[in-house]
Amino acid sequence: MPENRLHPHDHPSPGDPSVLRRRGPALASFDSLVLLRWLDVVLLALAAPFAIALGLPAFGVLAAFVVWTAQRAVAVVLENQARATEDIRRAVGLQAAGVIGRGWIVALTILAVGLAVDRADGAAAAATVLVAFTFHLAAQILLRVLQPKQPSP
Repeated sequence: MPENRLHPHDHPSPGDPSVLRRRGPALASFDSLVLLRWLDVVLLALAAPFAIALGLPAFGVLAAFVVWTAQRAVAVVLENQARATEDIRRAVGLQAAGVIGRGWIVALTILAVGLAVDRADGAAAAATVLVAFTFHLAAQILLRVLQPKQPSP
């Protein structure tokens, strides 16, 4: 068994050096960049009431908020599964299926809202997702710069 791998039944303490080797020192006890990781969702949650108060169609804004938040949660689950697997093909497959599938779900939700409710609601959902995506992309770029480098195994 490699030195930095743990048996599934081993439960190291947070200060154990093997945890620091696997996660890096900044991630061993607390993810200090958690707000930046979820900036898009936080901003949507804060902005949605104001957008609705300013007259944007409520159903479109809320549908976009729900589907965006759900797809971000699915992304985290898939990323964790991909990191946990030792099979590179499975990891790449999980990531690729997640990116493509999440995009389709968001797009189909916008289309469904526009067709089933009202075109204005669909436009509001599209605009809300576009704003969320823009903040998510900017946050991802910042995370690449701010995140501590992981040592190679």
